[in-house]
Amino acid sequence: MIRRFSVMRQMVLVAAGWALMCLSADAGLLLVDFENTPSLPTGPHGIMPYFPMQTITVPGKVTFTGGYVLGTPTNFPAMSYASSPNLYATANNDSALSPNLAVTTDPSFTVSHVEGILFNGLITSASYTVEAYLGTTLVDSEVFADVPPNSSSGYARFSLSSDRIDRVLFIPASTSNFDYLIDSMTFTSVPEPSTLPLLGTGALGLLGYAWRRRAA
Repeated sequence: MIRRFSVMRQMVLVAAGWALMCLSADAGLLLVDFENTPSLPTGPHGIMPYFPMQTITVPGKVTFTGGYVLGTPTNFPAMSYASSPNLYATANNDSALSPNLAVTTDPSFTVSHVEGILFNGLITSASYTVEAYLGTTLVDSEVFADVPPNSSSGYARFSLSSDRIDRVLFIPASTSNFDYLIDSMTFTSVPEPSTLPLLGTGALGLLGYAWRRRAA
């Protein structure tokens, strides 16, 4: 009886370890740098009036809307903090662009944490809010007041967390005078909650199989 209990305990530990490995394999990081992920050509060097907005998508993961890709922007000292050459940008001198950049996640891509860099493209200081949503519910936000101008390499690092995030919104304080860029966004994915019972069922199945073999 004692030996049988010991074998069962060992199998429980093995099954638990298997489940943890599955969880680790399902979790991961996605870095969007607009050069390698997704793979994009170098964009123009400056905001051009009436340049069409670009929707940038990493298939099955995330989609960016509201701006377009710039490549090695001129007169932008903060570029040294970005992943050269591309960034995703918007500005009020192009009426085709939105004051609010938005990032949405694919329903199959469960994200719990988003971080990255926001650059002020204006020649004056500016303030921004970065918000994370699940559906229409605000789940986290950060306010960056008086980010220094681009001539002073003005930038802010944002970091947002929740059980789940399906949209991130960048909001400048002024909707009539805005110019900013984002880059090097990292998304932390976690397993769907519905997969956890499946992992537990699999572990129990292994345990039951081993117990039946032992009993036979």
